[in-house]
Amino acid sequence: MIGGGIGVTPYASILSDLVYGTSTNRYRGVTCRKVYFLWICPTHRSWEWFVDVLRSVEERDIMDVIDVHIFITQYFDNFDLRTMLLYICEKHFQSFFKRSIFTGLKAKNHFGRPQFAEIFKFVRAKHPRVNRVGVFSCGPPALTNSIGSACAEVNTTRQLPNFMHFYENF
Repeated sequence: MIGGGIGVTPYASILSDLVYGTSTNRYRGVTCRKVYFLWICPTHRSWEWFVDVLRSVEERDIMDVIDVHIFITQYFDNFDLRTMLLYICEKHFQSFFKRSIFTGLKAKNHFGRPQFAEIFKFVRAKHPRVNRVGVFSCGPPALTNSIGSACAEVNTTRQLPNFMHFYENF
């Protein structure tokens, strides 16, 4: 699942429901074992309310179903010495405490725009026995177009799993 801009809003309830359903065995017939959630935002402060949602989801995710990655794009646009130091501090802090220095979340922070094809190749390598991976995105058309292109690119190799893109633009 990928949310960018205002498109992150629907994922607040989806992630909460998913964690509740897996922890209470409500979804026992569902074959999904892992959900990767990518949040693309300019800064954490842009959507502080969503950091609180993610904190609640992490606390209740006893089955370790959700793996969250946050991509901070503003740092990429203003990459300077200060940004480099923040990046180094974040990586160092996360390696020791398994939490972000910025948010306190277990979610991994990345600086810059995500390389979707590389992410999908990682998912493919991590889950070789899966036939299909649903890629659900919500955000601006430029985001959903780049995700669709990455799915098509990765699917050209004819290896499993195949990536199926479903999206909503805002």
